[in-house]
Amino acid sequence: MLLRSFRLLPNRRLLNVRIRPQSTMAAVKSCDDIPGPQPTPLYKLRSELKKNFGRGHKMFQELHQEFGPVVQQKIPIASLQLFFISDPSCLEELLRQDDKHVRAPLPIWNDYRVRAKQEFGILTADGDNWGRMRRIVDKPMLKPKTVENYADNMAVVVGDLLDRFERIRGPDMVVENLASELFNWALESIGTVLYEKRLGSLSDIRDPENDKFIQSVRGIFTSTVYLFGLPPMLSRFLMRSQWKIHEEAWNTVFRIAEKCVTERLEQVKNVSRSEGEEVGIIEYLVERMPLKEVYANITELMAGGVDTTSNSVQFLLYEITKNPNIQNKIYQEVQENVKENGMVDLKNLKYLKASIKETLRMYPVVNSIGRITQNDTVINGYLIPKGKMVGYSPYVLGRNESIYEEADVFKPERWLRDQPGGQDKVHPFAYLPFGFGPRMCVGRRIAEMEMQILVSQMLRRFRLELVDDKPIDTYCDLIISPAQPLRLRYINR
Repeated sequence: MLLRSFRLLPNRRLLNVRIRPQSTMAAVKSCDDIPGPQPTPLYKLRSELKKNFGRGHKMFQELHQEFGPVVQQKIPIASLQLFFISDPSCLEELLRQDDKHVRAPLPIWNDYRVRAKQEFGILTADGDNWGRMRRIVDKPMLKPKTVENYADNMAVVVGDLLDRFERIRGPDMVVENLASELFNWALESIGTVLYEKRLGSLSDIRDPENDKFIQSVRGIFTSTVYLFGLPPMLSRFLMRSQWKIHEEAWNTVFRIAEKCVTERLEQVKNVSRSEGEEVGIIEYLVERMPLKEVYANITELMAGGVDTTSNSVQFLLYEITKNPNIQNKIYQEVQENVKENGMVDLKNLKYLKASIKETLRMYPVVNSIGRITQNDTVINGYLIPKGKMVGYSPYVLGRNESIYEEADVFKPERWLRDQPGGQDKVHPFAYLPFGFGPRMCVGRRIAEMEMQILVSQMLRRFRLELVDDKPIDTYCDLIISPAQPLRLRYINR
């Protein structure tokens, strides 16, 4: 939808308002008129957090069901007025004019960086500094031909994971603590990309540093939910125990990542490279940004590659195991695309890719994605001023019955319009699990390839069965994960 500047208004404050051509000023209302719940009093804040902890995604659903496609939520103690959108057309109005792509900040993350004297990376930086780093990081993380170069090492990691499954599964063929095993697989996999070496996460005797890293990433996400609604200075006073968890978790994540970067730099210090020869990510970054920024970006990429991919894989395995016909379709497709060297041709796995896309529709990684408006903007007839935080929930979009037929049913066919069961074209802003525009998740291509390699190899070796048919619910802190352990039988084919 095309947007234009409205230039004929007498009020100077509105000279840069972006509105739809058919909008009229008579219809424009103040953002204060946007419906929403009453703010939670300070004395109830702890109890409300405790009551709704883990339900953030469902609370977004309930908000939009009660108040409509555009909702406001006020957090007076933090002087925040937040706006959330669940209508794809309204979302398009917002994101199409988002030329600077300023992400809604997490003040406690920024506060940690300043207090710990750590640099900001592409996950936390904004403005020109972010744009400069993002342009550098995009090539090794998003360029398709570069990402394809990581596939062979990822396949070896998957092979080691599946060998481990054969060793540790019980007489009933069940692999216990599957989530932990997948966290370690994800860490090992991203380690081969970032450091070009094995971290030992899949060995029977693991490096305790790897476990500390995984636990610390969890600690960051969980503590952030408790601390988000308060200014950092106040949260350090009122929620000291959570702040301590948060700070120690970041310290551990930075320490371990910096150690890995330093070791890699020592390894390549005296390596001579011919002109034009491909180099690893760390070497590539060191040539283009200060070392402190390399530490910050590698730390964020490493931390972002653990819980996110592993949780998505758990939901994917749950759905394809719950639906044996889907599992069989993926298996047959994989078998039909085995190359002469024994590897699977990922390019032709259309049904598996549709299954991954369907998984991310129903179980997106993050609960919400936010932006700071860069102009006064009219959304759904409401004027939202410049500088406001506006967000959306990929979970709410993906479960919207007005967009998706049988939204709570896992149907990979809906993404294959040339097959029976394919859905008519979905609004392009109804499926945004990785975000939109230059701020789109930098690890998207790597994560998708990781899942394709894992599931294709896993189904070639094992037939999967659910231990019981109890449904698995969703749990949410900053990211969405299974609320109950996923227990599967791994039966040799």
